[in-house]
Amino acid sequence: MLQEGQHKKEAVKQNLTREDVEEEMKLTVQDKVTPYHNLTYEQQLDKKAAWLQDEVLKVFSETYYQEIKKGEEIVTDWFRDAYLK
Repeated sequence: MLQEGQHKKEAVKQNLTREDVEEEMKLTVQDKVTPYHNLTYEQQLDKKAAWLQDEVLKVFSETYYQEIKKGEEIVTDWFRDAYLK
């Protein structure tokens, strides 16, 4: 596992350009650690809610749909209306 990490690190080093490094150096530590620091709390919550809807529900619906296709789940009305139109 350690060797795999080293190989990935070397591959990244080989593909970096000077411009890539300079672009990363423009970012502050604050930007890297807390990328939403410049947003209000309400805006941060909106972003998190959008992420939940986009990512978590996407994974859930894909898994649920696969289980429906296998016959392991029954199609609910809300899923049919939202995803199977």
